[in-house]
Amino acid sequence: MTTATTIFYKQALRYNGLPFEVKLDGLNQETLKTIDDARNKKNLSKEFTSVDDLMESLNA
Repeated sequence: MTTATTIFYKQALRYNGLPFEVKLDGLNQETLKTIDDARNKKNLSKEFTSVDDLMESLNA
């Protein structure tokens, strides 16, 4: 494990970042709909004026 970690860190230094590509899979339909709703201010929760009000709603 120590050897693997050392190799990883050396490669990260050599590449000035992660030594592999990091990417997201495509967004699913539920996520796309949620993003669209947020942009169009649809299906949002009510606004809270305090943390106590928020917590009360969450715990209800």
